Amino acid sequence: MGSFSEQVWGDLRERGHYDFGATIYSAARALWRSLESVPEDQRTDWLRQFRADLPSSPDAGLVIETLVSNVEAITDDGTLAVPPAYASVVARYRPVILFMNAFFWGMRNNRRKDTIFDDPLLAGLLADSGVVVS
Repeated sequence: MGSFSEQVWGDLRERGHYDFGATIYSAARALWRSLESVPEDQRTDWLRQFRADLPSSPDAGLVIETLVSNVEAITDDGTLAVPPAYASVVARYRPVILFMNAFFWGMRNNRRKDTIFDDPLLAGLLADSGVVVS
């Protein structure tokens, strides 16, 4: 996989909501990192309790989607020691995180790197989450 060109990044940054979405998306990193507490050979089976149709070798985008979509149940499970306050932040911004996750993994899997970035949709998700973009 090649890296994104400056033109691609420049085009995305010109859209006023991209940086907000990318920053909020980074909140999912803590969930990803906490998954390291589950032994590698047990992770997929552990994740399947939250998403039964998870393939045997899920890509990171699908793992992040599973973690974010189920953060409350994962918090209740206790295996990852997710603080309830953090879970509430992820839940509040879940639509933004999932949107950005789908975009990033769509770009990664698109050899032409011409994945559509729906800025108006992101703007609405940000507004619904209480993010004020001026």
